[in-house]
Amino acid sequence: MTYTITPADVANGSVDNSATASGTPPGGTGDQCLSTTTTSTTAPAPALGW
Repeated sequence: MTYTITPADVANGSVDNSATASGTPPGGTGDQCLSTTTTSTTAPAPALGW
């Protein structure tokens, strides 16, 4: 999945990214689950002042 950063994300100052994966290992002994979250900060592009 791809997410495009929007002007609202930049104005908010950050974007959260979360992912979860799960599955059954070979042999079928219990489910495995991995979850992670990261936060990337954003900054508006510099602008020229007149």
